[in-house]
Amino acid sequence: MAVKKLTNIANTWLGTNGNDNIDALAGNDTLDGGKGDDKLLGGTGNDLIAGGAGNDTLNGNDGNDVLDGGIGVDTLYGDAGNDIIYGGTGFDTLNGGTGNDYLFGGVENDILYGGTGSDLLEGGDGADILADTNDKTSYGKVITEQDEMIGGLGADIFYGGYDTMWGNDGNDIFNVKNQGTVYGGTGDDKITVTNSNAKLASWLEGGFGSDTIISGAGNDTLFSGYGFDKLQGGAGNDNYVMTFDGMKDTLIENKGGGIDTVYFIRDFKDDGRDDDKDDTGKELDPPDSGDTAYNFNVFLPTNIENGVLDDQIYMFNPNKVSYTVAWLTGNALNNRLQGSALDDILDGGAGNDTVIAGAGDDVIFAGKGTDSINGGAGIDLIASSVSFNLSGQATGVEEIDLLDSAGKAKATGTNSNNLLIGNQFANILEGGAGDDILDGFYSKDFELKADTLKATGIDKLIGGTGSDLYRIDSVEDKVIENAPLEGVDTVEFKGEGSTPTDTYVLPAGVENLKMLGNLKEGDGNNLNNRIIGDGTDNILKGGYGDDFLEGGSGKDKFEGGYGDDTFLVDNLLEVIKEIAGQGNDWVQTDKINLDLGTQGNWVDIENARLTGSSNLNISGRETDNTLIGNKGINVLDGGDGIDTLEGGLGNDTYVVDTMTDKLNEVNNELNNKGEIKDGWIDTVQSEIAFDMSKLFNFENLSLTGSTSINGTGNLNNNEIRGNDSINLLKGLAGNDILDGAGGVDTLMGGTGDDTYHLSNDGDIIKELAGEGTDTIEIQNTFSLSSPNLKNNIENLTLMGTIAIDGTGTNGNNVLTGNSAGNMLTGLSGVDTLTGKDGADTLIGGKGTDTLDLTESKADKDVVRFALGDSIASANEADKVIKFALFYDTLDLASTIKIAATSAAIDGEDAGTIKSHKIDKGIIKFDDTGSFVSSVPISVNNLSNAIEYLKQNITNQSTVAFQVGSDMWVFQDAGATDTLITLVGVSGVNSLSTGSFAGNAIHIA
Repeated sequence: MAVKKLTNIANTWLGTNGNDNIDALAGNDTLDGGKGDDKLLGGTGNDLIAGGAGNDTLNGNDGNDVLDGGIGVDTLYGDAGNDIIYGGTGFDTLNGGTGNDYLFGGVENDILYGGTGSDLLEGGDGADILADTNDKTSYGKVITEQDEMIGGLGADIFYGGYDTMWGNDGNDIFNVKNQGTVYGGTGDDKITVTNSNAKLASWLEGGFGSDTIISGAGNDTLFSGYGFDKLQGGAGNDNYVMTFDGMKDTLIENKGGGIDTVYFIRDFKDDGRDDDKDDTGKELDPPDSGDTAYNFNVFLPTNIENGVLDDQIYMFNPNKVSYTVAWLTGNALNNRLQGSALDDILDGGAGNDTVIAGAGDDVIFAGKGTDSINGGAGIDLIASSVSFNLSGQATGVEEIDLLDSAGKAKATGTNSNNLLIGNQFANILEGGAGDDILDGFYSKDFELKADTLKATGIDKLIGGTGSDLYRIDSVEDKVIENAPLEGVDTVEFKGEGSTPTDTYVLPAGVENLKMLGNLKEGDGNNLNNRIIGDGTDNILKGGYGDDFLEGGSGKDKFEGGYGDDTFLVDNLLEVIKEIAGQGNDWVQTDKINLDLGTQGNWVDIENARLTGSSNLNISGRETDNTLIGNKGINVLDGGDGIDTLEGGLGNDTYVVDTMTDKLNEVNNELNNKGEIKDGWIDTVQSEIAFDMSKLFNFENLSLTGSTSINGTGNLNNNEIRGNDSINLLKGLAGNDILDGAGGVDTLMGGTGDDTYHLSNDGDIIKELAGEGTDTIEIQNTFSLSSPNLKNNIENLTLMGTIAIDGTGTNGNNVLTGNSAGNMLTGLSGVDTLTGKDGADTLIGGKGTDTLDLTESKADKDVVRFALGDSIASANEADKVIKFALFYDTLDLASTIKIAATSAAIDGEDAGTIKSHKIDKGIIKFDDTGSFVSSVPISVNNLSNAIEYLKQNITNQSTVAFQVGSDMWVFQDAGATDTLITLVGVSGVNSLSTGSFAGNAIHIA
């Protein structure tokens, strides 16, 4: 087939259906081969060449060309220039030539050659071959032409050098010459690097799938990804990044193959909730509270020098993923192990290792070599198989656990706070400065190496300065504390025997002993000791100092010895032995009432203290006692002697028998929340005359016994109660309550609004004018107008449940009834009468009074208005509250005339009411009989009826009649007649809410 040559200008040519052979020559040409197996040559210029259907050969020649093979098995050459080449459909071969080209294979299995230049090769669908190894270097450094190759779908084969290759889907093969960056993507990929230059470095990442990665002689990074991967390093200093995803990867490193490091990355198992994934199922969201991290117990592979734990997934959400502590174990080489930011376990194994724990509370195994250890942040522990000194062999580590493999070893701390744990053999534990814990009985062993749980050795524990804690399991263990100035130290004893028989004596320089089991007796020394039992029946002896002995829940025996000792008890069966003259001793409890005088097995105990917040009481003995209450409600009874009583929080009662007793009650006490609590009510209970005027924080006084004695309050609001004899009670300032109880008492409230509880009429109340508004409460009939009151008591309250009466004064009174039927009479003044329950009669008397019929159950109350009740104006009207329909009665005083305070005038709403009574809605008058009017009385004829009454009612007669809903009263008053409307009062069994004429009486 002859070649058809076009012109040297820009040609556009459309091929035939046959096999065309076109040479476009120079110019920017556009060629379309159409159907047939075509050969199209662009020539010089920037050409656009499309092969169309058929097996075509396209050559762009010089220039930046675009070639599209179309349908068929095509061969495309970019030649010189930066070309774009599309293979199209079919098994195509693409060759970029020189220049920076873009090659896209398209559908089917294609072959892509990048040629010289920095090319981008993309295989597309199918199993493609992508090759570009023409990159140039100078002394190990790439100076030009780095390519990028993307495999796409299918099992692709890559040949590259100094290139970046992306496998994407499929089981891909990567052949890397010299150096490259490879991302395998999804599928079981194989990556092989071929080079001999140690200065080169490749990044090789397998991705998803079970991949095989083989590096070259350079310093390469091998990333396992997800799946069962095989990683093999070369001669360089390689970095292995292994994702610990629950599958087992294989790492191969030849001996002498450089200084290599493995980075262990822990993955997590998704719970399937609320997390997004990509198309391959890879987790996209950070881990959430439902996810669980894989167990992370890894060993450094053979011939690998360094290991790093990297829990990087927790950077997103470290507190929400469930995980176990990561554990990294080295090999026989001199390893460098580095922990993560979480709690790790690092074991260098044999060799002289360098261990950097990092943040977190880490455990570091040591002893198989000369190791360099840095604990970093957190509280770190050395689990050692040899003697270990934190000061010289580690930095940033606070704790040592001697493993059983260490045998008879020594652990030495620093000047900081240390925890030193022994093993089952005889150990020496020396804390140095700081508040140390020296654990000789194995309570907190790090049992990762199958340590024995039972310790049998005789240990030597040296605390040094600081407040140290010694844990021992045998009375033969030696605790050495040089002087009391080395802090406040404690021994915790936990024996191994099944029957406690041993006695442990605190060594010199140690203050405290805590018994944790299998020890019968604990004895103190010459210091101030605190000795705590184990809950069984213990014997506790204090020695010479001021000791605190606490037995626990058993039946304990205490012996304080010399000094001011305190015994903490929780039952009355405990025995306290204290010899007189050996100190001022205390018994303390938060569980039981204390009686120092009757508790026969508590000898020579002077003082008692309550703790906690339970309501408990204390009784003293015949000597001088100090009794202190707690946060609850306490009764403190000192008994004989000069006692000191201190109540604390709560409503406390102080029982005194002499004025020399000392009472302490703190003002503004704190409640259980630490807040200032006002309102605690404290009471003095006395059988002698008592004066509280100098006790500022007490409120109440109660006199006891049968002797005639007196009681005086203070400036607070007091409640003072007498006994059954004759008492003089003085309230002083404040709103006081005085109750004489039995006997003829004299009560003096003083200033303030005082209340007097009277038990009989013979009690004398002395209340001066201007000393407040005072009240008498009594269960008998009583009158405030009694001569011995001198009208200085304003209010009266009837108590009890029997029917009694109360009368006020000519002043302003408040009279209150009880639950029975009472008659309350206000007399003159502006009075308030409240009947409460029962069928009461309320008589306000003169003045503008308030009569309150409010009660829990309606009864037949009577409201009576008598001489002096005014109808002059609304401001002077009496007020009735809660007048009950069908029950209550309005009585307008059948025997006492109601006097008018204003001149009588003729006409409606004028004049006075003479004498009448409303009973169950029926109005009755003093004059008997009835009057029959010859004039019809109705709403329409009301004026005629009134005129008729004026002419025919004489001799001061009174007539009542009803028109509509109103009741009318007509009275002959001589020359001037009076007509009154009772608004709202009907002639049936009820009284509605309303007011009488002239507002003389108001029913509310």
